[in-house]
Amino acid sequence: MLDTINAFLTDPNAEENTFDEALGAFNSAIPGLIEQNSRTIDVRETTNAFYVMANYETQLGNFPVSGNIGARIVQTEVEATGYRPEIIVNDNDGELSASFGDLVPVTASHDYTEFLPSAIAIIEVAPDKLVRLGVFRAMSRPDPADMGFGRSFTFATADDDADPITSLDELITNVSGNGNPGFDPLMSWNFDAGIEWYPNDDTILAVSGYYKSFQGGFANTIQEETYSINGQNLTLPIALPQTSEDTSELYGLEVTAAHTMTYLPGLWSGLGGKISYNYVDSDFEFEDSRYGDQFVVQLDGSIDQIADGILDPGGLPGLSENTLSAQAFWGVGDFDMSVTYKYRDEYFQPFISDGTRLRYVGDVGVWEARASYNLTDNFRLSVEAINLGSEPKEQYAFTNDDLYEVNDYGPRIFFGIRGRF
Repeated sequence: MLDTINAFLTDPNAEENTFDEALGAFNSAIPGLIEQNSRTIDVRETTNAFYVMANYETQLGNFPVSGNIGARIVQTEVEATGYRPEIIVNDNDGELSASFGDLVPVTASHDYTEFLPSAIAIIEVAPDKLVRLGVFRAMSRPDPADMGFGRSFTFATADDDADPITSLDELITNVSGNGNPGFDPLMSWNFDAGIEWYPNDDTILAVSGYYKSFQGGFANTIQEETYSINGQNLTLPIALPQTSEDTSELYGLEVTAAHTMTYLPGLWSGLGGKISYNYVDSDFEFEDSRYGDQFVVQLDGSIDQIADGILDPGGLPGLSENTLSAQAFWGVGDFDMSVTYKYRDEYFQPFISDGTRLRYVGDVGVWEARASYNLTDNFRLSVEAINLGSEPKEQYAFTNDDLYEVNDYGPRIFFGIRGRF
């Protein structure tokens, strides 16, 4: 957006940098927005899905078992439209040259179908103990912003000492792309198992473990695309990001305990607490696009390393190894209140500008408080306070010890009233 505006301010008479383009970069609702722009990303995704699920109840020896088995079949069609200058090929007695004409729409499409089964089993091993087991296959779609069809071409120019250019293969030397309509989804298999213990009506203790095997990233790949140029089809290799075939693993353990003190006298009977702790680890690696290891997958599937990194890779974006939540609550009649402490370790988060650079967010612990009161059967008054201690968000560039930005938002308090009729 800033490049468009700066170009207009620098050269307001430039044909490709009109005021409408600069203004349209701000807001798509502005009437002056021009759709036919080389930066336009127009992606239409159509999804058809079929679901089936069956509940069951049975016996495993002396243990009651219940749950469900299901599946989804998901078919997705992607159509991406981009705008590129028309390539005008000039033929001068067999010698070819090229120039750019007006912007013309070009469209590419891609489709895929995935089968996503799932199964859940709940086993009552004792009147106060349950074992839960689950397995399912899941998919995560790529961001539509990454599925554009912008393409740029580079022409060869005639040289007095070289042979004349007589074919399209010689004339067009390179094509580069912004976006890949052929992005495939990221697939994963997920498994979890847990046990829940209810020693009485006011207490729960739950322990669960989980495991995920997933495609967790993207790779630069060399693939072929066919373009219609001057009435001829020309197939050229192009470097584009694509879903990586490599798989990563994630595993974790979660412990939760909750108790309400209903046995205390009077108002004290509304006191209670809950604590939850989660540990998770993954072998996923995220390489910095400039200072990390860089690889290219060739047309034949071979992988070439084109650069050695000087930075250690990041992990799975947004993943903290340790997280903790502890809450004390009190409820009496129409009044409820709670105080919560939340903690999480540092985690990796790519820079937002292009999503390929390393950034870390430091560990933090915050206090929160909430209270609500039912004024009537129809109206509820509430207040919520977030980040009571004004804990800042600390961000580190490239490594987890190079502090570059601190954001302090201060405590935030929200008041609300809800009506229900």
